[in-house]
Amino acid sequence: MKINFTWLKEYVEITASAQELRRALTMVGLAAEALTESEGNIIIEMDVTSNRPDCLNHLGVAREVAAIYNSALLTPAMKATPLETETETACSVEIASPRLCARYSALLMTDIQVGPSPPWLQTRLISVGQRPLNNIVDITNYVLLELGHPLHSFDFEKLEGGKIIVRAARPHETLVTLDGIARTLDPSMLVIADANQPVALAGIMGGLDSAIDASTRTLLLESAFFNPTTIRRTARQLTLSTEASYRFERQADIGITVTAIQRAAHLIREIAGGKVCGPLIDVHAKPLRAKTIVLRQKRAEQLIGVSLDPAFIEDKLTRLGFRVKRSSKHRWKVVPPSFRVDVGIEADLIEEIARHHGYDRVPATIPAGESLGRFAPGFEKEQIVCSTLKALGFYETINWSFIGAPEAAIFHPPSEADRPAIKIGNPISEVDAMLRTTTLPSLLKVLRWNFNHDLESARVFELGRAFFLDGQRSGEYAVLGLALTGAITPANWQINPQEVSFSHLKGAVSAVLDQLRLSKWEIIPVENIPFFHPYIGARIEREGRGLGILGRLHPRLEAEYKFKQAVFLAELDLRAVFEQEALPVRYTRLPRYPAVWHDVSLLVEESVVYGDVERAIRSAGISALQEVFLSDLYRGAGLPLGKKSLSVRLTYQDPERTLTADEAMDFTQKIRSMLIDRFGAELR
Repeated sequence: MKINFTWLKEYVEITASAQELRRALTMVGLAAEALTESEGNIIIEMDVTSNRPDCLNHLGVAREVAAIYNSALLTPAMKATPLETETETACSVEIASPRLCARYSALLMTDIQVGPSPPWLQTRLISVGQRPLNNIVDITNYVLLELGHPLHSFDFEKLEGGKIIVRAARPHETLVTLDGIARTLDPSMLVIADANQPVALAGIMGGLDSAIDASTRTLLLESAFFNPTTIRRTARQLTLSTEASYRFERQADIGITVTAIQRAAHLIREIAGGKVCGPLIDVHAKPLRAKTIVLRQKRAEQLIGVSLDPAFIEDKLTRLGFRVKRSSKHRWKVVPPSFRVDVGIEADLIEEIARHHGYDRVPATIPAGESLGRFAPGFEKEQIVCSTLKALGFYETINWSFIGAPEAAIFHPPSEADRPAIKIGNPISEVDAMLRTTTLPSLLKVLRWNFNHDLESARVFELGRAFFLDGQRSGEYAVLGLALTGAITPANWQINPQEVSFSHLKGAVSAVLDQLRLSKWEIIPVENIPFFHPYIGARIEREGRGLGILGRLHPRLEAEYKFKQAVFLAELDLRAVFEQEALPVRYTRLPRYPAVWHDVSLLVEESVVYGDVERAIRSAGISALQEVFLSDLYRGAGLPLGKKSLSVRLTYQDPERTLTADEAMDFTQKIRSMLIDRFGAELR
């Protein structure tokens, strides 16, 4: 919004410079972003928020300035509109859609001389970015910028039947607007019509057939209040935004329609020589009712944090246009003006007081409370999860919680079979018709997007929410989803790229659980997860409680998503994970004595799971055993059918002394014997 500084000073006495005024307006919440110059005038560039349509004009800003500097507000000159000449033509107004038009005011004027506007009017319009057209149109634009209320003028002789009907458009009705475009209308749009056809898009733009031109002698001035939602919807549907629609969308002042017409009529008489030739018409769809709000001084002081003078409260609210009546020593009944559509409760009035008291004058204080602040439950653990995965090269993603019904059916967790997915009551589209029960479809979309943009290697995760229908109530649960595909390391001249595998996925999950200090969790192979590969899927458990799942995406789904390489997925139920008791942190001194390691190579059945082998080794009761890990896995030539070779490295270390070679060999021999007995292993 452009405010002409010279023009503004016609409505309020200002002794401050434009730069000082700019700062003062910004401090009361009206952002004055810049000062520029146009046509020899200083222009204040205002960024007016959508809840303050009253400041989309010079008088509205002047009202704020008057409250800031305790100055008098000077209203523009206007006179009543007495009948100045008789005419045989009468005009009538009918509001056929009262829900969409609450008030319609109109005034008939004749003996109009249409021509160029005087230089002062043209200069003012140009200075704030408006293009002069003719004196009648320029006057309506001037009043819009002065008072903030849109007006429209019709050539009355072009209106069939001498009447105005405010109604909904009829199906397939057309209107050629002032920009020369023929627009097809529908019943959701509000039009101004004469006896036969539409002559204007209500609150947006007039029609070309009823426009003012050089031959116009009698005009009809329109000043109305239209439903903001209807204007906004129509403007967007027709891709047509105007200065009028911009204000009606934000809710114009229903109480100023007559005042705006009187101001325009005053200027037309002075500039275009017009005369009023009919009574002022003012049709209300329903009576205007002022809302009374009780304001308490004690409550205002509590919210703002300062002591307030009752006289200050009354003065500022009165200067801002509120009707203030004291009901007791520290209590008032306040009626907001019709142009303040943003004020509806006591807190809004307190905000007005705070703005003009000055937020910068509110002393800084430390918030008082009965207990110390703290993070939400699970926040610190979520931070641990994020930092761990980012350190492993994963990228965090944030996705919509909506998925399609087919995805919801395919990826519904088997453990939640008795808790169905939640269908959205008013979905935007069928592809977003359900609340997701898992993050995996969302992560697959991320991988698919990267793949389509030639990024075939990706590691992503999401800390998100899953939703289930739990009986009659909906439940929301925190989950962690991971997805990997492509190469784990980029190729270079020294090494070939290494493709991600189940082991890399397992390693990432292990790192997360280890950083959360969880113990005794295990990965159990399963074959009943329908969206995983039949032989590459597992469940994560701790003491019988499920913590999550991990595996490779089923080859059928990899083909449907058009992936050219394996995709590995995992999801943890963070609620279950965070409820597990974490191991206490214990510090020990660095070992003083050397470690001894032995390798044990075994030939076992293909069905033997390494996790079972490691658990058996750790349960052998050897206190010096510090570390067990799989150093090699081999399948292929040289081995009997249905067999695989495992190489396990065992590390021994005693904190009090150096182990002898014989002691270490005894430990290894004990482990070998146990593995032979339990798994039917053969030593290699």
